[in-house]
Amino acid sequence: QFRNSHLLIGAAVFAFFGILSPVTAQYLPQLIGLIGDDQNIQIILPTPTAADAYMQYIKNISQIGIMAVIFLTMGGVSREKELGTLAFLLVKPVSRGVYLFTKAAAHAATLLAAFLVGFILMGVYTRIFFGPFNFSTFIVGNLFLLVYLETILLLTLSLSAMVKRPIGSGMLALIVWILISLMNNIPKIGAFLFTRLGADALIIFNGGSADWKPLLGAALLAAAFFTIGYRTFRTWEP
Repeated sequence: QFRNSHLLIGAAVFAFFGILSPVTAQYLPQLIGLIGDDQNIQIILPTPTAADAYMQYIKNISQIGIMAVIFLTMGGVSREKELGTLAFLLVKPVSRGVYLFTKAAAHAATLLAAFLVGFILMGVYTRIFFGPFNFSTFIVGNLFLLVYLETILLLTLSLSAMVKRPIGSGMLALIVWILISLMNNIPKIGAFLFTRLGADALIIFNGGSADWKPLLGAALLAAAFFTIGYRTFRTWEP
């Protein structure tokens, strides 16, 4: 992971949003007010709070952050197929199941490390700009966000094990993510979709109760995709 700079790129992405989100929440209302003054228009906005910073953080992670995870994971297996290095590796007595599980664990650990960088910076800058906030709800909300990201990672890696080229797995992962997002408001089914985890994270931060259904849905979906990915990968021949 260090060799291909995935950790450094991921850490940079999450660090950027960890700093940008509270800074934007703090200064954007002032900037809008200055623009209004230049146009002789009085714009009155509410005083920003830590909740505004966290909402901005969730929006950034749930959109650009997700796409970054897909981009960094889409070549996890298919890239090695394309380069021919995977065929060389599988000549050795290496179980395909062990190989795929090791890949998933390495990518998941890399994402966790990168996410923690953004988590720490987000907490520090939110504390600087907005003062004390409920740190326990901040932690739980971020756990929901992390599950969201890890689900996308496993989904993308599983697709990478099914197809020959990274661009194919990336596009498929993006399509699946968009389709599932569009199903959020479907009665009964929508409550279990992992794409609700971002909105639930904000609810938790604002003092609401956690809904564990999307976590269950995330676990089931990740397990299903990983199983299909493994079965497909097991029949792959160089």
